[in-house]
Amino acid sequence: LDVNNNSPIFLKETYLEAVLEDVPIGTKVVEVKATDADTGENAEIEYIISKGTNGDFEINKLTGLVTVASKLDFDRRNTYNMEVLAIDHGEPALTGTTTLTVKVINTNDKLPNFVPATQKTEVMEDASIGTVIHTLVALDPDVNSSEALNFAATEPITALDKHGNEVSASDAFKEFFSVDKDTGKVIVANHLQRDLAAVIRIPVLVTDITAPTVQQGQGLLVVTIQDVNDSPPSFVPPWTVENPVYFLEIKEELPVGTIVGSYKAFDENSDIAGYAIWPESEYFSINRGIGIVQITKTIDYEQTKDLNFTIWAYDSGIPQLNVSALVKVKVINLNDHDPIFTKKSYNVSIDENSPNDTVLTQVRAVDKDAGEYGEVVYALTGEHSQNFYINPKTGEISVANSNFLDHEKVAECVLQVVAKDSAPANIRRTMSVPVYITINDLNDNPPKFTDQFYEAEVMENVRLNPPVPLIQLNATDLDSGLNGNIHYSIVSGNDNDVFLIGLDTGILYAHKSLQGLTKTFNLTVEARDGAGNGELYDRATVKVHVINVNDHKPIFVMPYLPNSTVEVLENAAAKDLIVLIVKATDKDPGENGRITYHLKVGDQIMQETNDFGIDEKNGELKLKRDLDREEKSSYALTLVARDYGSPKWFQEERHLTVLLVDENDNRPEFPGTVAANPYHFYVTENNEPDTLIGRVQALDRDEGKHAAVYYYILSGNKNSEFRLNKIEGNLYATKSFDRETKNEYNLVIIANNDPDFYASEEEVIKMTDLGVLEDKSVARVVITVKDLNDNKPYFQNPVYYAAVNSMASVNQFVVNVSAFDPDYGVNGLMH
Repeated sequence: LDVNNNSPIFLKETYLEAVLEDVPIGTKVVEVKATDADTGENAEIEYIISKGTNGDFEINKLTGLVTVASKLDFDRRNTYNMEVLAIDHGEPALTGTTTLTVKVINTNDKLPNFVPATQKTEVMEDASIGTVIHTLVALDPDVNSSEALNFAATEPITALDKHGNEVSASDAFKEFFSVDKDTGKVIVANHLQRDLAAVIRIPVLVTDITAPTVQQGQGLLVVTIQDVNDSPPSFVPPWTVENPVYFLEIKEELPVGTIVGSYKAFDENSDIAGYAIWPESEYFSINRGIGIVQITKTIDYEQTKDLNFTIWAYDSGIPQLNVSALVKVKVINLNDHDPIFTKKSYNVSIDENSPNDTVLTQVRAVDKDAGEYGEVVYALTGEHSQNFYINPKTGEISVANSNFLDHEKVAECVLQVVAKDSAPANIRRTMSVPVYITINDLNDNPPKFTDQFYEAEVMENVRLNPPVPLIQLNATDLDSGLNGNIHYSIVSGNDNDVFLIGLDTGILYAHKSLQGLTKTFNLTVEARDGAGNGELYDRATVKVHVINVNDHKPIFVMPYLPNSTVEVLENAAAKDLIVLIVKATDKDPGENGRITYHLKVGDQIMQETNDFGIDEKNGELKLKRDLDREEKSSYALTLVARDYGSPKWFQEERHLTVLLVDENDNRPEFPGTVAANPYHFYVTENNEPDTLIGRVQALDRDEGKHAAVYYYILSGNKNSEFRLNKIEGNLYATKSFDRETKNEYNLVIIANNDPDFYASEEEVIKMTDLGVLEDKSVARVVITVKDLNDNKPYFQNPVYYAAVNSMASVNQFVVNVSAFDPDYGVNGLMH
């Protein structure tokens, strides 16, 4: 099989051809040819023009014949450079390229034409014969010289007179002008008559004399004969040359754009070209075409009562002439201004009770209108206007009814002052302004308490901070401001200043403690105006009853501890045996401090149970029957001590365990030796925790279980520096001590037979007050912390400065340095 390895090759690398511009479409230009050395389909060739045709040429793809595809035009395009491709049918297709250049040859085939088609010119009526008034302009694309063109005038030549009408009475105007055939110049041929014809329309021809056939273009020449201007325009009457004046009357304040007049001028020889106002007017403008005068700025009679402007009219002749007319304007006054007050509002004040004719203020309004239109008169309107008078001419406002001026009834009011001009009623203008009147208060009303007598009760323990209101007194003063500002004060009965009253509020408080002051205070309270400095006042009486308060709870003396145990010998547990005399105290006096004793079972308060009974008054706790230890050895009772306080009573409770035991008649006691009362123990500082410090020991002379002793620290161990073995009495350190921080500790230790004893800090304080700590079952322990040499000496100052004389002798004092060692004894001595 053949391989497509040869590109098509054109017989020529470049083709150059020429063609006339007027040849018909389809005309053959050239046939290009290419060959391909391959065989079969690989040698079959198609032709295309890839670029440069501009759509004016096409090629037969099989033969390579190039033909004209559209009308050619030398003046549009005279050269074509085309790229022609030869493409074989191989895979892939290969191509060959050649260039085809076609020159378009010009032919004389276009008509000449006038540029522009209608040409215009003007000539003065007095132009002399032979005057060239215009040169016709024509073009022909096919010729390069104006000598190839001839010009001529042709029929129908027509004309218009100076009024724009067709001329038909005479044809003489056709001979006014001639056209030079070679140059196209238009020449005056006869004397011009503008009265016959003012505008002449001449059809013209241009001919290409070099063309093989007749080639002509048509045009139109319009000639305007201008008048020779020798007389100026004139305005219509009543204007005259001798008195060139118009008179105009207009109302003031006419809106901008209002037409105030129309002025017309005429000219026998020509039309009026336009109108103007010169010098320019601030207030008027004129339509340049039709002479209508309009307002350009509003005219105010009060500023401009009369004015003038000059109108000029211009004709259309040559040279242009003009005429002027003076317009004298009289402005007619209108009532076009409102009276205007000098202030938007007036604010005045006057004391209450001021007499009639007292002057408050003077208002003033200005009306810019002239004459009676600008004369202003005043009047009052409004709800309270009848109580005041205004001078209609001066605007001065004064009091007409002094009884109205009562601040407590009317503190302020508003008047409306109306200003109106003196024009007739149908065109009168008015304006109003408010006058705000403040009626000043005078101190003419005393304060008044709502009640002359007040009564209050207060508990003696009333809270002082923040204070509790006891009662509020209220006084009123009809005056206002400072005159009605009431301050309250206690003027008598306030012994030791125990009460305080709110200066502004009238609220009564307890100022100092009322404890123990259970009596009635009779206070006199004063309400004074002027913030307490006025002349007017009122007084009221306040009775304050101080009531005793039940503010103390009963305190048990026996049994003292919240949980106590009492032992009853089994052989003595017979009916009516006094087990215990319950005792409690209450610091309140009277009924608040009266105590009764009870038993509590569940939530019930009672005086006796099946086994026990308690006397309400003396507190004797007795057996209700004989008790048997073998039947029951322990009884749990809740004792209640209750006061009779009012309005609230208090009660305290104690839990008492009654044990039926063999006789135990001895308490643990510490030895009364010098070594044991108090105990002196020592511990060296920087010790290890849990170091044994010492041992306390008490003796119980009972036998058996009644001889078991337990030890407890009551006080001195606030920070838990020590731990006491409650069974053995061994005292241990719980931390490492520093003698320089604290060198001695004091403990109070109690010994008893209770293995679960506990006393709170408050209970220890009460035990101290009752003297319990002086019992032999209580021991005091002093622990002294011994010193170790664990601190270095240090100088009090890090640097010492001194000066010494160069002549100083040996051993002469220079400076004293000092050091300190926090250790004790020999450990703190320094050398």
